[in-house]
Amino acid sequence: MKSCLICTTSISVPHYGIDACRACAEFFKRAKLSGKKFVCRQGDKKCAIVKDERYTCRLCRYDRCVANGMLYEKGPEDSVIEQLIPNDPNDEEMMPSTSQEPEESILQRIGREFNASVDRRHAQEIRHLQDRPHIKFAQHPTQKLYWATFSSSLELFEATLSEMRSFYEQAFPEITRLSVKEQDALTRNCIPKFGIIDNAYRTRKMWGEIKDLVMCSVLGIVDFTRPDLWIGEERGGNNRQSLIGCIQTQNKMQLDFINPMMVRAHITDKEFYAVLALVLCDIEPSLDVSDETVAVTDAIRARVYKDLHRYYTEEMGLSDFSTRLGNLVSLNHAIQECMSASIIFMRLQESLFDLYSSGEKIKELIF
Repeated sequence: MKSCLICTTSISVPHYGIDACRACAEFFKRAKLSGKKFVCRQGDKKCAIVKDERYTCRLCRYDRCVANGMLYEKGPEDSVIEQLIPNDPNDEEMMPSTSQEPEESILQRIGREFNASVDRRHAQEIRHLQDRPHIKFAQHPTQKLYWATFSSSLELFEATLSEMRSFYEQAFPEITRLSVKEQDALTRNCIPKFGIIDNAYRTRKMWGEIKDLVMCSVLGIVDFTRPDLWIGEERGGNNRQSLIGCIQTQNKMQLDFINPMMVRAHITDKEFYAVLALVLCDIEPSLDVSDETVAVTDAIRARVYKDLHRYYTEEMGLSDFSTRLGNLVSLNHAIQECMSASIIFMRLQESLFDLYSSGEKIKELIF
């Protein structure tokens, strides 16, 4: 078995004239088409290249492709893809703003579609509650909230998953031009992360901080210190205490990942809308998506960064927004890590406790 000369993973066939894996070959192709200029992450051009590592140095990876003789010649089918791949927003010279603003910026559109989606999810949740008279309501000064359980939340997720997907299609209509297979891949990529940041931001707006009480939907809350109330007595059987302990560990993990970054970033609504886009555009390395999909999400990301620049300088009046933007990027990374760890816990709970046996849609999404 041969190994990739770039990242050393095992390969069965060569790509672009050398012993290289498909992932490294596709990276080289995208780099050639986009014409991007990369910067070494460490500065010494000696970074390790590891397969599926999200933050692998792109300059060192590209240089290693060239040094090992990788060649790619553009074909006529690449013209559409090449037009869709933007320059890195960090490498572009920002154009000075003008007095004439576009009718609706991308962050404004995301916000409009998100709020419309929340209204629809709220209505769905109200209908969901009407069929469950045993639901217990929680005390809150302005909102009618209820104590969610695992069973009620699983049923609600099954009912509202299509609405979450619809939000992304409305906010980013360019993704609807992709094949159904590619759209499904983007759904698997972003919906779990959407749930993490949506619930975290909703919790901070509802309670002021993320501590014990956490929003798990538009109206549902859960006490992270009482997983025994979250999981019905019928679940777990003789291993119920082990299940509760597993969920307790998962809850602590989520708080440890997200809460410090939420406190540090203290994001505004516009920044929240930007994160909703970033979790769509940062595609998990394990997902097999086409160059067209990567190009579309790269273009969305570039527009979001450009609109953030306008928002920081014109609306917030900041001359130096590097800290805010850095916190936003770090929050996005924390969401990625939280999702990866959460999926491990969920798969463990399904394997040991058959916890998601009735959740067909969530099983398709996660397992």
